[in-house]
Amino acid sequence: MDISLNIHGTRAVQTLIDRLARITIEENKGQSVPSSECHMTLMRVISALNQEAVQLTMNMHGNHVIQAFLMIFKASNHPADKDYSGSDQTGLYTQFIFNACMQNCIEIGMHKHGCCVMQRCLEKGTRSQKLELANHIIQHMDYLIEDPYGNYLVQNVLKLEDEDKNEQIFKQIAKDFIRLSQLKFSSNVIEKCLNSKVNTGAEKEQHIDKIFKGTFPQDDKQIVQELGFNTKKSKNLKARVHFIVQSLIYN
Repeated sequence: MDISLNIHGTRAVQTLIDRLARITIEENKGQSVPSSECHMTLMRVISALNQEAVQLTMNMHGNHVIQAFLMIFKASNHPADKDYSGSDQTGLYTQFIFNACMQNCIEIGMHKHGCCVMQRCLEKGTRSQKLELANHIIQHMDYLIEDPYGNYLVQNVLKLEDEDKNEQIFKQIAKDFIRLSQLKFSSNVIEKCLNSKVNTGAEKEQHIDKIFKGTFPQDDKQIVQELGFNTKKSKNLKARVHFIVQSLIYN
């Protein structure tokens, strides 16, 4: 643990993980249950790191040790990617990281280095790991969306391109759209949402249009009343954009 937090020691631990991982992956090819000596050694390393996993994720040197696991045992390269073949086994070696992030979502997600680890999780984990972590991020979105680091996590959940998760995020944003649009960090998420679309049968609909229609029960009433689909302005896309910009600047 202490070695992982040291500026020089962290490199030694990362090298150890890399070598053990490569041997383990090679030795366990074709096996449903990993059982090699390197696998057992790697599990002991994980057990030791797991005791201080939260501290490691938020340490300027320790977070690189955690990220080493996510990079070596990656199941994908980007949030929306499908899992690589065999990733169900490699996920065994990264689950302790996801557990720490889910159990300490706010503390880690609102930290400079911790946020980077969680973003890496949403990129490199298995699909099931990423979606489970996304649930916890959405659960704590009220805190994360206005945070200088946490807002990136909400954006990365949108990048998963999961319709159910995107819908949950937009339902929360819709009820406070104008205020969130005016804030420095949450406005980044709003911008991401403006570019996102949702399947509506044969076509894809802009998520922002769902607010103008008053789709969500707790929609921001100012938007619906002044620029909703039942108003004359609603037919003019330029008017919609102008309304949002004016609200952002002058309110």
